[in-house]
Amino acid sequence: MRAPGVARRALARVVAASLVVLLATAGSVLAQRINRFSAEVDSVAAVDDNPQISGLRADRLIDDYTFTWGLYPTLRLDSRGASSQLDLFYSFGLNRVDTDLDFDSESHAAGIAWTLSRPRYSMRLSNQYRRSPDFATFNFFRGITFTPEGVFFDYETLALRRTSHNNNAAWGLDYRVGARSLMTFGLGHSLRQYDQDPLFSRRITDQRQYAGDFGFRREVTGRSSFDTRYRFSYFDYESGIYHDARNHDMTLGVNHQITPTVSMRLGAGPSYTDQAGGDFSFWGYNAEVSLSKRFEKEFVSFYYRRDNAASIGVGSVSKTHRLGFGFTKSFTRRFTSNFGLSLYETQRLFDNRFDLRGLQSSLVFSFLFTRNLFLNLGAGYQSQQETAHVDELNLFGRYDLDRRRAFVSLRFALPEFWRF
Repeated sequence: MRAPGVARRALARVVAASLVVLLATAGSVLAQRINRFSAEVDSVAAVDDNPQISGLRADRLIDDYTFTWGLYPTLRLDSRGASSQLDLFYSFGLNRVDTDLDFDSESHAAGIAWTLSRPRYSMRLSNQYRRSPDFATFNFFRGITFTPEGVFFDYETLALRRTSHNNNAAWGLDYRVGARSLMTFGLGHSLRQYDQDPLFSRRITDQRQYAGDFGFRREVTGRSSFDTRYRFSYFDYESGIYHDARNHDMTLGVNHQITPTVSMRLGAGPSYTDQAGGDFSFWGYNAEVSLSKRFEKEFVSFYYRRDNAASIGVGSVSKTHRLGFGFTKSFTRRFTSNFGLSLYETQRLFDNRFDLRGLQSSLVFSFLFTRNLFLNLGAGYQSQQETAHVDELNLFGRYDLDRRRAFVSLRFALPEFWRF
């Protein structure tokens, strides 16, 4: 079953209208804009005890530890005007594994974000695209330690040469009502596609997610605010393996700055999920809590989130629990460290077949030699287990994982190498 055509047409109209505004405003402020090009390239050498996952354990075919080399260039454009900002980037990844097997891979990521600010309102339009057989490596070696919101679970497919495509588009509008109140509106679309492989037939599927939300935010004091939001999501599983699903969320949140260096957010609300074309539906709830503390040279953050229905990239919708911790420390002006830990658990819903539990962590030390030259030393660990499943092929444990990696990278950066 497909998502309603009305949702697609509405999203297309909003994107088209935003582009019209972008073109209309670009000409009037062209002479006032400041444009900056920047570039960087990471040369990476790493050791990996499991260069793939997805059930076909490559370490049974090669040495327990393998060496990998990578090259990751990135180009950015930052264009600022009197009332608008345009950001574009493109990243390329070339990764080579030191083995007779063909594990070499290429990855691509590109994105655009545009914002328009006015005294009474602001509007945002963005799109990000990624293509890779190994998202975790592509992110890890570029210093990205956590997966994005939404379809947050990216499993490795390098040994199977199974490239995945991920595209996320979003539009948002904030409209100020009075001095302390704000109304928000948003639309979004996520697409995940997998290259076809008979090994994965009837186990994973291409998927789309359509989402829309509106909300209200009120500043109570200079340090506290509350907000409420309604969000509708439609999960479209294209191959017909799984039923489509609809989800309705209502959230009430509170933000409070406890001290000048401590911030907190609490949120919760009911959630209703039903199976499109099926007879199953249920009520549940969402919840979130986050806390951050800034010291003179350290920054600590913590979050927990429970989703009544989320799409994780494997199977269909699941209940999810996520727990995260981050710690950053500046030893000196030239020496910093960054540690991140994320744990997750999923519980299958409707006709989903998989329950998963896992963690991912990373520790990176950064040394600044000159304004243009950085040295990074890092290590990462990933673990995952299927806690239960329903699979007619009896392939329990197909998504189990235990992976350790360490790397050293040299980054050459050219911040604002061309400004006009």
